[in-house]
Amino acid sequence: MKIVATIEARMTSLRLPGKVLMPLAGKPMLQWLIERVRPSRRIDEIVLATSDQPSEEPIVELANKMEIPFYRGSLDDVLGRLTKCAESRNADLIVKLSGDNPLYHYDLIDAMVDHFLQSKYDFLGTTFMGFSKVWDVPRTFPLGLGIAIFPLQVLQDADRSAKKTEERESVVQYIIDRPHKYSLGAFQAEGESSGLNRPELRLTVDTEKDFELMQDLFSTLSKREKLFSIEEAIEFLDEHPEIRDSNKDIHQKDLVT
Repeated sequence: MKIVATIEARMTSLRLPGKVLMPLAGKPMLQWLIERVRPSRRIDEIVLATSDQPSEEPIVELANKMEIPFYRGSLDDVLGRLTKCAESRNADLIVKLSGDNPLYHYDLIDAMVDHFLQSKYDFLGTTFMGFSKVWDVPRTFPLGLGIAIFPLQVLQDADRSAKKTEERESVVQYIIDRPHKYSLGAFQAEGESSGLNRPELRLTVDTEKDFELMQDLFSTLSKREKLFSIEEAIEFLDEHPEIRDSNKDIHQKDLVT
């Protein structure tokens, strides 16, 4: 079984254009993300899934610099892009990540893959239930730790079936709105992940305030330990509530990529 981590990234974010390559504590944000995922013992390959627009050339340059593959597809049909990306890498199992979230950590990814492989789910996710119209399960992880795991066959089925614009613009919306069709698993922040049970925290980067929070966090913690844990990040934010709460008034967009 080949397990592939796909990272969706583009330069044309509406609220903060170019955010994925903005310098965060001396490195592009996307580089930090890749470095924090790379030590995974479960991931066989990381691939960047970006668009075919000329504006994405800097993302391709970073992929080449870090010696990881990339796939370029439709800007708006994100579901189709990710499906073709996974097929091009001969993936059996996909670990879906977003370029907006620099705090991903290989430990959490490995725990989720282990859980998925021991289950009979079609889909396992951390935060996506919060965006579903019908999947009535509480979200326990902070925003910004959105990880989804599903087999290629499930992604291909969604790609064939999804017709609505909002379902094509999202990779998982079609899946998470159909618990009658797919077996949906909620990976909750409990057990070894209980320290991440902080659903009120916003740890994604969608606005300037979000990025400033990450800048403060990475600038401090990366000096102590390059691949600091998510728990250490939360501890830092609790020690500095003025940083932790600086983006709490930002409304998260509904689109689930």
